[in-house]
Amino acid sequence: MSLIVHIGLGKTATTTLQKHVFPLLRSEGVIPSYNPRAVRSKLADAVLRLSPDDDLQAEIACLPSGTLISMEQLSGWNPATWTEHYEFNRAMFPRDSRILITLRDPESYLSSVYQQMVQQGNVVKPRDFFLDAKRYEAAKYFAREYPCEIYAIDEFSLQRLVEMYRSSFETVVVVPIEALADMEFLHELFAIPNMVKEKAKGVFNSASVQNRSYSRLAMRLTFGRERIFNVFGARSLNSFDDMFLAAVGCGYVRLPNRSKWRKRVLGVPFPTWRYIMQFVVDRIIDYQKYRLPVEIGLGVHHQENKAYYEVLKRERLHPFSADGASCGVK
Repeated sequence: MSLIVHIGLGKTATTTLQKHVFPLLRSEGVIPSYNPRAVRSKLADAVLRLSPDDDLQAEIACLPSGTLISMEQLSGWNPATWTEHYEFNRAMFPRDSRILITLRDPESYLSSVYQQMVQQGNVVKPRDFFLDAKRYEAAKYFAREYPCEIYAIDEFSLQRLVEMYRSSFETVVVVPIEALADMEFLHELFAIPNMVKEKAKGVFNSASVQNRSYSRLAMRLTFGRERIFNVFGARSLNSFDDMFLAAVGCGYVRLPNRSKWRKRVLGVPFPTWRYIMQFVVDRIIDYQKYRLPVEIGLGVHHQENKAYYEVLKRERLHPFSADGASCGVK
C-alpha cells in the first residue's frame, strides 16, 4: 500500500475528517500512521516556504506504507499558487502516493474561502479580494498572494487542479463534500472492513460543525470593527502575519503565542474576536448564512466549474446514472 495524501481543498469538511475520521482509522488499525508528528511539523514549515527538502523527502519515503497525511495547505488557498504547490507535492511525495482531493460546490466554496480569510484577519471587501486577471496582475506586487490576501479568480479551475495531479500520481481520488457522509471513497484508498467504515460514517455524521463560517451578522460586525480600527490608522492582525514574517527570515521560528500573553498580563484567558463571533454571536443569535454580493464575478471558468462539479456529484451519488467525463478516480 502506498502513502495516502489528502491535500484539501480547505473548507470541504477537512477539519471534521482530520479531528474525527482519520484518527479513528488509525485507532482501528486500518492505517499504520496518521500525520506523524515529526514529519507533519517539518512538512508544514516546508510548504509554507514552498521549498522542497531532500532530508524530509527521504523521511517521507521511509514512512510505513499506508500512512495518511492530511494538510489542506498542500493544495494552496490561492489558485495563482496551485501550480507551485503541485510542484512542491510532486517533489515531496512518491509517484505511487494516493492523492485525495475533496471539493465543494464552486459558489459556496468561494464564499467560504473569502469568509475564512476575513476570519483570519484579512478584512477586505469581496471586490478587493476576488480579482480578475488584469487586476490581479497589477495587485500581486503590492499584496501577499501566498497568504491569500488576494485571490486570482480567473485561475480558479477545478478541472485544471485535478488534471495537474492526475498527470503525475497514479491514483487521484476526487470526492464532493456531499459524498463524504457515506465514506465509500475510503475503499479507493485502502482496504477497510465495513464495520470500521460504518464507525467512520457515524463519527462524521454526528460531529458538530467545525470552523463554521461567520454568519451574515458576524461579517457585518467584523467590518464595523475594522472601520473603527481604520479611523485610528490601524487594521486587524492577519493570523498569517507571524508565519509569513518568520518564513522570510532566517529559518522558520514560531513567535510567542498571544493567547499566553493575554493570560499572563490579564490573569484570565481573553477570548479572541473570532471566538466571540463563532461561539457567542453565531450560537445565540439566529444564524443567517452570508452570501457573496451578486455583482462579484466568479471567474472565467465559473460555468465550467459548475458543470464539472455537477458531473462529479452525479458520479459519486448516483454512479450508475452518471454521464460525461469521469471526474472521480484515476
